[in-house]
Amino acid sequence: MISHDTISSDLIEIQAPREFVWDILVDFENYGAWNQFCPRCEADLVLGAPIKMQVDLGFGLQEQTEKICLIQAPEAISWKMDTQPPFRNWLFCSLLSFPGTATRRRR
Repeated sequence: MISHDTISSDLIEIQAPREFVWDILVDFENYGAWNQFCPRCEADLVLGAPIKMQVDLGFGLQEQTEKICLIQAPEAISWKMDTQPPFRNWLFCSLLSFPGTATRRRR
């Protein structure tokens, strides 16, 4: 169960140019082609814009709307969901670095 002090982080190395990975991350219309957790995603790449998703939290698909809170192309994008108690706020952040040819993605 996710609580107020839960932090989850994964480091994924992708052997591809950073700009290529960035283009895929911000191609919201095609999320379903590579992201089974979020098979539908709609958003404009604008700070503060809503990002409307269909996500699978383990009990079927549900609609979820978050807000884009950081855009630093082609290195970082974040969105968040503000919730009401007893739930805590949630933040997704994807950071791309370019050490050599590997692209790193944190989620």
